[in-house]
Amino acid sequence: MRVIPVTTPPEQRAFWPTPLLNARWPAVGTHADKLLQELASRGPVSQIEWLALGMGWRLAATVNELNRMGWRLTEARTHRRGCDVSISEYSLTPPGLEAVKRGRGGHP
Repeated sequence: MRVIPVTTPPEQRAFWPTPLLNARWPAVGTHADKLLQELASRGPVSQIEWLALGMGWRLAATVNELNRMGWRLTEARTHRRGCDVSISEYSLTPPGLEAVKRGRGGHP
């Protein structure tokens, strides 16, 4: 049996640049939409801030919904004064933040 070495072809260049973020926008007025706006305007949001905004106990569910839509959110575990356990703070990645600041139309 003869073995033929297989070489991988050089990387093919794309004609169009690949987008840094390919996410769907949530419906206007939903919790997901409000979370995107809060993340863009104030920065990281934890369950404490989410409750203070009157949005309820479902922050993690809203974060999961945005992740399924293609938004890249980061999670950091932090300790707050008065809390015995660490809590999660969610924030947008730089491409996500740029996309939210550009808006739904895609222009600055």
